Amino acid sequence: MHELLHLSFSAAANHLTTHFFNTQEAYFSYDEDISTNYTIANENNEAKIKSNSSQTKIDNYISFRPGIGRDGVTETFTPRCLLWDLKGGHGSLKTYNELYDTAPDIPSDAVKIEIPRIEESKYIKALNATGSTTSPELPTLSSDTTRYWADYCNVFHHPRSLLEVSGYVYDPIRAPKGLVRGTSLDGGRQRSNAEFRGWETGVEEFKTEINSAGAEALDTQFRSMLEECDMLGGVNVVVDVDSAWGGFASEALSMIRDEYTPKSAVVVWGMEDPGDLRRDELKSRIETMLALSSAATAYVPLALPDSGVFVKSLDSLWEAGAIYNLAFETLTLPARVRVGESARAELSELIEAATKGVEGERQIVSDVRIAVGENEVAVGGENSVSDSWMDARSRRRSRERLTQAKTTVLGSTGVVRGNASEEELTNAWARFAGKDTWALVRDARLAIPRTVASPELALSAADIVSVGARSTSRTAVQLGNIESFVQRWVRSSERGEILEQLEETRHQYSSSYRYGDDGGDDDDDDDDDD
Repeated sequence: MHELLHLSFSAAANHLTTHFFNTQEAYFSYDEDISTNYTIANENNEAKIKSNSSQTKIDNYISFRPGIGRDGVTETFTPRCLLWDLKGGHGSLKTYNELYDTAPDIPSDAVKIEIPRIEESKYIKALNATGSTTSPELPTLSSDTTRYWADYCNVFHHPRSLLEVSGYVYDPIRAPKGLVRGTSLDGGRQRSNAEFRGWETGVEEFKTEINSAGAEALDTQFRSMLEECDMLGGVNVVVDVDSAWGGFASEALSMIRDEYTPKSAVVVWGMEDPGDLRRDELKSRIETMLALSSAATAYVPLALPDSGVFVKSLDSLWEAGAIYNLAFETLTLPARVRVGESARAELSELIEAATKGVEGERQIVSDVRIAVGENEVAVGGENSVSDSWMDARSRRRSRERLTQAKTTVLGSTGVVRGNASEEELTNAWARFAGKDTWALVRDARLAIPRTVASPELALSAADIVSVGARSTSRTAVQLGNIESFVQRWVRSSERGEILEQLEETRHQYSSSYRYGDDGGDDDDDDDDDD
């Protein structure tokens, strides 16, 4: 078995992760006389899952781990994941749940400080009452009822999967990026300095000795999760890169690479904020991208366009997570199907096809697209490159470069899925790919479970979904723009190492490309912000 581990950093990442594991839970197959008690595999249920393996193409043990509850009797089935969040980010989710309901002993003389708990959502209350994710009694979800990812989480997580950076607090409305504990959530002069933002802030928070969510957590929780694998198939890392979580995750990934998985496939899915960034925020994004991509096998930036057929609210993490998960879950699907299925592929194969990188070169995936029927949306690549720092003249020239640049597809991969015939899937892929070059098409005759078809995506069980990811030579132009930004706006004492990394990365996408050769405004690089 080639197990896949999943690491999730931030509330935004945990929304995607919740959609993902809700989808995986919906693949489970039980006999009609067995309760569909979500992710609870008692002795009978586990036997039924194994005996009904022919009913589903998905190998559930790749993403879920069997275990024993704290009572020493109850058999459990929980996600192979670690989820980091700030204080309060878990919402109403209990660390010790129906599977692990015995909390650690607390000394009788200990002083208890109780924080008011967040009330469970109507969806979770109905789910607990019915015990079934397919019950018609479950209320319809919306952006207003899914402020916390725990508001619609269908699975039980192992207590050690839930990690907390306790020095900062989270509120989905008043502090979506987090604030230092003790800072007023209602604003104030010092609020901006107290937010959980900036690459450097995340790096320092990870290194804090008293922070059990940093190095200590990897040395215990991650090590334990890794030791449970028969043969590691890879690690998926999902992170909000436009906050301090980018620096936090980059430190975690560096440690994982050095001490635990130096040769395993590691894919980082970087979720970026919509809209323009301030110069300090763009600098932080650049540092995060370079740190994460250098430690990962592949780096996949994810960003929603300003508008589109699927995009209704850029402010809803639930909605954004559903769209991102459609790409994430579909692209990684071949790594979770059973051995012997035609769509079967290792995570490393999918990465290599998308980047055509060797010996750690060419990690950045520049283009991710989703198509459902005739509707299509881009969720990566050019959407993640901000030109807000440029003046009008430089912005015009930058966009002309991107338009005129000869696009060479360096690597690509794609998956077309749906409960349809081979001819229907082939035709759907042909419409999606068009004249572009996409390779390693994985035919997965598997529909997205109707129980998790999100209303904002308007999916139905009959839909055919196509998702592709690729690397192209246009990334060289985009990285050239980033170099120009660093030259102009980053202090000379800080820019040297950044420029060196950018230069090395850019040449992986076009060995003949030089920023400015096509009429770029090289004089802009002489400006300094010192």
